[in-house]
Amino acid sequence: MNLSAWFEYWQQLNENLFKSKTNKDIKEDTAMSNENTTINTNNGLKLSTPWVEYWQQLNVMFGDDPEIKLEYHEDESSVILRVDNPSKADALTQLLPPEVHFGNIVLNVIVIPSNEKKSLANLYNDAFHGNPHFAYVAESGPGMGFQMTYVVFKKEVAQYWNDNMGDIHGNTSTLYQNIADKLFNGEGTFRGVRFCTGEDDE
Repeated sequence: MNLSAWFEYWQQLNENLFKSKTNKDIKEDTAMSNENTTINTNNGLKLSTPWVEYWQQLNVMFGDDPEIKLEYHEDESSVILRVDNPSKADALTQLLPPEVHFGNIVLNVIVIPSNEKKSLANLYNDAFHGNPHFAYVAESGPGMGFQMTYVVFKKEVAQYWNDNMGDIHGNTSTLYQNIADKLFNGEGTFRGVRFCTGEDDE
């Protein structure tokens, strides 16, 4: 079952059980433990909540970058990215949303803050510099009033454990461009950026 389906399920659950409650109320009621952020299934898999999947997607995207250390603080509903490279931290601060909403649940995404303004191409270059899954950034000439930025990832499969009932091991397999689109653009958002997958030799 994909994220969209589970998001709809959790929205309904939140509306029915957690209506009018704050994050603090929800955490007090549920304790937000590993046990109650999953749902048991008949085949032994446990189904992750959407906010746990978002953390897993961040981790599979940036976990191999030696300049980034990720932390998931379930009790505080937050993800922290500790970035050694100031330029990369600046870029991620401007690109990643500070809050991700899942019904009544708010996941805080925290990086080192910065007020520096750069082009989208430079921001993505800084954000992914040294990341082994990243290839390059390209820009198109202005057309129809705007310029396109293309962020290209290597031709690799991104795989992470996500209680996927369609996989015998519970894994989700996708492309890094698809994860980047979820993390940076979000559903239905268009910022003049397209995430792509390179050729074999890129």
